[in-house]
Amino acid sequence: MVGRINQKTEIRRRAIGNSIFLYNNLHENFQAPMSYGEINEPPSKQMIKLSRRIPQGGLVLDAGCGCGIEAFGFHKMGFSVIGIDLSVNSLRFGIKNLPAITSKLAIMDTTALAFPSGAFDAVWCRSVFLHLPPKLAGRAIGEFARVLKDNGTLFLWTMSGTPDGQIECEEEYRIDGYYMGMQYVKTYSAREMRPLLSSKGFTRIDMYDETNHEREGYIWLNVWARKKTMPSKRSIS
Repeated sequence: MVGRINQKTEIRRRAIGNSIFLYNNLHENFQAPMSYGEINEPPSKQMIKLSRRIPQGGLVLDAGCGCGIEAFGFHKMGFSVIGIDLSVNSLRFGIKNLPAITSKLAIMDTTALAFPSGAFDAVWCRSVFLHLPPKLAGRAIGEFARVLKDNGTLFLWTMSGTPDGQIECEEEYRIDGYYMGMQYVKTYSAREMRPLLSSKGFTRIDMYDETNHEREGYIWLNVWARKKTMPSKRSIS
């Protein structure tokens, strides 16, 4: 039992460093050609749904934006957007190839956001939480709640299941046999996510699973939530 606990603690400790190395390596060697093809893709159904929940021209935080493709998509839809990520190589692609949002992309940690409270109408966080251990996931959700306006919208998209069921592990990532790096992978079920969101001040939580057809058997969790509106303080006469 002690060995298992120590092993889990160790892979959690390495999680962020491994992810940064992996995505820097991946983007430098393989991801760029795919990203060129994605620049002009139409907005996803989730992006359209989010656009209907916030004011036109509202400010969207793309937390874990990668090379900025979806941040650019929100820009084309008429929204103000800021994209953050910890992968320098991913951000370099966006800075070089997406001039409309070059100044809106920054290196930043989702668990320590350098923004004032109540700054954003929405937070968009896609394919990030599967690489965050539970403690860091809780910090990130707390930061999302802090920077959202009252009644602001949060969208999370993360892995909730695999062909082997629920997992938490460290695994090799390869493309065409080439070693890209190690990655931490953690599935989050709706049952895990709901109390975490509620404890950080989110309400009107709606979650549902969907299959990712690009990765057969993998189940992905769509999470929609609103930041609770705090009652206004009455002045004491």
